[in-house]
Amino acid sequence: MNLPSMFRFLPFLLLLVACNSNREFDERYNSETGLTERIEYYPDGKVRARGFFKEGKEHGEFTHYYESGSIEETSVYRNGVLDGVYKAFYPNGKQKEKTYYSEGMPAGWGYEYRENGKKQAAYEYIRFKDDYIGNQRIRYDESEKIIADSSHYMTVSSNGDTISLGEEIRLHFKLEAPFYGSKSQVRLHIGGFDETYRLINPAATDTVNGDGLTAEFVVLPKKKGKHVVQGRLEDYKVEQISAEEAKKRFKVEVENPEEIGNVTESVYIYFTREFYVR
Repeated sequence: MNLPSMFRFLPFLLLLVACNSNREFDERYNSETGLTERIEYYPDGKVRARGFFKEGKEHGEFTHYYESGSIEETSVYRNGVLDGVYKAFYPNGKQKEKTYYSEGMPAGWGYEYRENGKKQAAYEYIRFKDDYIGNQRIRYDESEKIIADSSHYMTVSSNGDTISLGEEIRLHFKLEAPFYGSKSQVRLHIGGFDETYRLINPAATDTVNGDGLTAEFVVLPKKKGKHVVQGRLEDYKVEQISAEEAKKRFKVEVENPEEIGNVTESVYIYFTREFYVR
């Protein structure tokens, strides 16, 4: 084998880039994967970060380091955007944050931690129509006890995740941390939603009034296989206000300023629940 042929089959090509005697970064190209690994350095030569690029865009795993050598952040990119698990760490090695990303946006549950390793907060993000939004939040005190006043979340329980055909499944919803405190009430809007919680068929939507902060929905499946229940829990309060106050707050015209009426304020928690019928 002659020399040019030998180099043609080497999988890695090392490119050293330097402005002076101290390296700023190295790049290693892998001709088999099409990925370029980039390694950045602190002025003293210690590794600052390493990650992969494809056609000039971040693609693959990235890791950033403190000057001490301990990991500061890890992340995953796909075609230049975050798409995977992002983790951040304190200098002592304890985890600081863990968040899942999809197409550059947080999705699913993400968590924040204190420097001693105890949980500080949890946030749920969902794909809502054409964007990602915050859906639920839980905040914890230093002993990891939930702080209800600054949380807003619900729990869903059932009589099982797998049932037999002919049996019913009972979904029990409980608003654990109400947005409006003691004034909150709940009701369910179930069905008619697509996978991004867009209401595409209002006629297929059931409304279930709750009992205080709980509500129950019963399903009797007619076929075997996976079933998906989607909808939203409405956390609302009803407040009596005068027509004059309504005029000020909502910019509406009123005929009798002394008239007293009701106004409803609502916030929503969206949910998807799967179960199987055998």
